[in-house]
Amino acid sequence: MSDTVHASVSDAYGPVLAGAGFQQNIIAAPLVDAKGRSPRKQAVDGLQWLYRCFVHPSGFNRARGILESTRTVFLDAPPGSGRITTAKMLLWERRRDADQFFELPCDEDDDAARIDDVNDGDRLWLDLSNVDRAQWDRIHPELSALRNAVNERTAHLVVILPHHLRGHRSDLSPQLVTIERGPVHEVLLNHLRAEGLGRPDLAGRPAYLRPDAPLGDVPEFVRLVIEARDSASGTGTISDWCERANEALAVREHDVAHQVRDLADGAQRALLLVTAMLHGAHNDSVQTATSLLLEQVAHPADESPLFARAPLHQRLHEIGAEIDDADRVRFTRLGYDSVVCDYFWRNMPELHKPICEWMNAVAGTDRLADDEYADLVRRFTQRCLPQRYLPFWSQLVVRLTGKGADQRRVNAATLVLQRGIRDERHAAAFRRQIYDWATTKRPPDRLYDAVIVACRDEMIVNHPDAAMVRIHHVARRETGTRALDVLYQLVRDDQRFRRQLLSRMAEHMRPERWPVDIEVFLCAADASALTDPGPRGGVLLTGNGVREQLITCWDRVFTHATSDRWRTRATDWLECAAANARHRDTLLETLVTAARMRTGILGYLYHLTRVSGPRSGIRGPLLQKMNDAQGVPCTSVEDGGLS
Repeated sequence: MSDTVHASVSDAYGPVLAGAGFQQNIIAAPLVDAKGRSPRKQAVDGLQWLYRCFVHPSGFNRARGILESTRTVFLDAPPGSGRITTAKMLLWERRRDADQFFELPCDEDDDAARIDDVNDGDRLWLDLSNVDRAQWDRIHPELSALRNAVNERTAHLVVILPHHLRGHRSDLSPQLVTIERGPVHEVLLNHLRAEGLGRPDLAGRPAYLRPDAPLGDVPEFVRLVIEARDSASGTGTISDWCERANEALAVREHDVAHQVRDLADGAQRALLLVTAMLHGAHNDSVQTATSLLLEQVAHPADESPLFARAPLHQRLHEIGAEIDDADRVRFTRLGYDSVVCDYFWRNMPELHKPICEWMNAVAGTDRLADDEYADLVRRFTQRCLPQRYLPFWSQLVVRLTGKGADQRRVNAATLVLQRGIRDERHAAAFRRQIYDWATTKRPPDRLYDAVIVACRDEMIVNHPDAAMVRIHHVARRETGTRALDVLYQLVRDDQRFRRQLLSRMAEHMRPERWPVDIEVFLCAADASALTDPGPRGGVLLTGNGVREQLITCWDRVFTHATSDRWRTRATDWLECAAANARHRDTLLETLVTAARMRTGILGYLYHLTRVSGPRSGIRGPLLQKMNDAQGVPCTSVEDGGLS
């Protein structure tokens, strides 16, 4: 089983900060889709849908009880048993806030990877199912500290253990549950019902999926059922469509191998591959893309007269495809496109580089519709997911975002990154590559745009902290304020991001090297947000370690920036202190402590209260804090310094 996560691709631009002062801008492209849902809300919708399809495996009730009583449960299950889905469903039952579901990192080597980074109320899963012995030996000792952090933060955690290392975890036994996979036919029926397809008549029919089939095969089977229904224009029954889907699953690469062997003409082989990669595209698009592919592989041009050449429909018929009533090209065999794509990628590795170059060439033509090219990008990326193919997809992203790249190319590059990030098995390689790009000084012109959107709209769903780190790195290096605008929008919409950004800035803020770090901190240090009790009554300002982080960051701001840059935010703090008696002392003490006896800074802060209006009401308390910090009797403060 797998998640269904929808992600929109758009661009983000904001005004450039041309002068002094703190500027907050909201990017033009909002963090919502056409239905007003944020990426995180879309992910939650996917979990709701998944819960409707879920069949409780044996051991689920025991795991539920352990999670409820101890906040942490360890799952052991073989591959293909739906173990990641089981982890998510255990956490889904413990939900309070609908957007607090994250995956903890275990295999990343950057400044975002902290396995014990837990916040109040988080629902977390840690997938260790594919780690090797060396990784397990490194992570295993950290699990105790992780469990303690989960308990302290009233969070919940499900850890998926490496099934192949069952002899190395005896200390986990009290919270360890063995999960047995649910019946595949029940999972299938739930998926069909959730898609509104009804229940097939199983009487006297063979099983549509073999009993030992991985549960991850179910969504693909259902996709084929939907395709069968659509290709039949809705005629027939659910049982008929399931039969066709079952026949499609029986198609294997040896069927394609026989066809390729029989196609002696290279142009027809190219047409076969392009039809698979552009399945469902307009016939003109298939023709154009085929010509471009033949150019990339230096295939001899057809010099015969135009009227002597076989028409497209005849050439398509020879490869088992046809042009439908909407002038779109499709194979007559259901599911054949995917098998053809897999065959060429696995059996003709010498085509990998030409296909990558072809993808870039196709992006430069206006003969393909945007949705057709988007489908092409997804099919290409699907073949490039394993680590060994990283050079191919990364090269394509760099080429697509090179000098003079238009928005269509940037969107295509973003799609590559989003598809990779979404894959549970191979996403770590995509996150690492994005981190490398985010920390590169001089990337291609539009590569940062693709990185920002991929992090904002996809990585943020399951790895929000990693997404924030990468956007911060881009904010340090980009021209303009696009990444800074995204950071502002993230912290404005979610207090967890504000907490994480403050924590990061206290540890990594380097304004002497990265002046924009001043703006990054100031965007997170909104006094009204810091003192907002929120729906659960938790005030961020009084959270564990937050005051110390604010003091550290304000100290660096006062040290490395002129008052023109921080005046607006300091004024915001003073006005909040004047209006909020409950948190007045903490706000004022934080500013005064961060100033660290610098009379010029203290004098300027006092100067900001010497105006008519609310700020004037805290002139006395601020002066008292200043003198308390210096251990001197109350004196007067003149503009610019103490006397």
